[in-house]
Amino acid sequence: MGSRGSSSSCRNSSPSTAGSRHLGPPRAISGHLGGGGGGGGGGGGGGGGGGGSGGRAPASSRGVRIDVPDGGGGPTSGPRRVASLPNAMPDGQSRAMPEGQRPPALAKSATTGHAGLEALGSRLDELRAAVWTQAGSPPHEATAGVREVAARRSLYLQTLSSLRRVAGLGAGQFGCVSLVTDVHGQPHALKSLWKGQLIASGSVGAVVRERELLASVSHPAVVRLEASFQDARRVFLLLEPVLGGELYAVLHMLGRLEEGQARFYAACVADVLGHLHDVSGIVYRDLKPENLLVDGVGYLKLVDFGLAKRLRPLADDGEVHAAERTSTICGTPEYLAPEMVRGEAYSFSVDWWALGMLLFEMLAGVPAFRSADPAEVYRKILVEAPRLLFKSSAECDALLAGLLAKAPEQRLCAADEVCDAPFFAAIAWSSLRSRSTPAPFRPKIAHPTDTSNVVTIEKYASPASEEGDGAEWDRYLTSATLRSSTHPFASFASGVW
Repeated sequence: MGSRGSSSSCRNSSPSTAGSRHLGPPRAISGHLGGGGGGGGGGGGGGGGGGGSGGRAPASSRGVRIDVPDGGGGPTSGPRRVASLPNAMPDGQSRAMPEGQRPPALAKSATTGHAGLEALGSRLDELRAAVWTQAGSPPHEATAGVREVAARRSLYLQTLSSLRRVAGLGAGQFGCVSLVTDVHGQPHALKSLWKGQLIASGSVGAVVRERELLASVSHPAVVRLEASFQDARRVFLLLEPVLGGELYAVLHMLGRLEEGQARFYAACVADVLGHLHDVSGIVYRDLKPENLLVDGVGYLKLVDFGLAKRLRPLADDGEVHAAERTSTICGTPEYLAPEMVRGEAYSFSVDWWALGMLLFEMLAGVPAFRSADPAEVYRKILVEAPRLLFKSSAECDALLAGLLAKAPEQRLCAADEVCDAPFFAAIAWSSLRSRSTPAPFRPKIAHPTDTSNVVTIEKYASPASEEGDGAEWDRYLTSATLRSSTHPFASFASGVW
């Protein structure tokens, strides 16, 4: 879910394409395009089509295999389910939040349709503007990233028929994610999205925005977009495969993490958030264990940019030292920042709050604010202080207090502030960025297409609206709108790569 208007409601979570997701009601209402299990590989959003929003299977059924040191916590409580949250429906569908269950800022508006998405027409200018072109922009900004992706299209792949499907990694309302290999045997995660479903739900802008954001970011902790293309009925994102499972699965299996283990993962996230904010000007807005996948060496990959938004700089010098504010309410309820719940304009502060919530959940094994009643979750976010029920270090307590300050102006809201916190004194940042610091856990991946750490699906049924003659889509396909160079799908390559 990329950017949306402040009147939009949250939308259903879809798993990250890169991480495996068990099909079933997800726990979150954010996620990429609304449906589906997330693929075990790839990344970049997973809902709908391919990124999936599936619910979580217990670790024992998900088959996650990791090298774990002795110790660790006991079993954690069952995964949170989206069915108990406002605006949530199975299979990535969405509805307006019922009265009494909306955050205060949404209490007077019952927005309907595909949750959290603005009308496509009102966002086209923003989408085009998101590809920055001003002089002095860093080389990994949007325009350079798009050119780099275009240059890579023909490295190994010639046509869609040259890909061989290995396994299904997830399925959703809008499509599916598959683990595939190219003619050289190299693995990829292929996310396929049905155009008709995207158009009908008003989700075209979200997938186009996600594609542009992924193409613009170059960071080892962000899943890599390798190519994008389309045929008559579908758009495709070819993504880096990440087959080590989700951080959520690790947490679910161990119960909770020791402080040193949580420190490593929190440092990885702080580093990538700093890059997104300071270099790319992107607010992520959907941080949670499900959107953090474990790669082959045990480091984290951030996936599912469906809710991310580029906050353009107010200055003209190409620096992101001042950013726009936005007011869309979106994300996973337990991770929403107070200013978002209140409906206030916000900037990067919401991501640092979410890092505090992630650190708490890693240490406690459960979210800081829990309730079967969504309204109670929001109340706790606004007025209660999270409490760890076991002893933690003073440095850890201080960082949690700084990240979880209710007022954003009192919160740690800059990468330098967070990374310089005493809690991270033991982190050698240069070693972390070069990935030479040993990870707490390393998944057992026997070969490049080993899916034993993720949940796979055998078959995916295409949406009913895409079966048969597909008359509605055919009418759209022949319209002048689609042929126009300004149409959102024009940014995807056609036919041969």
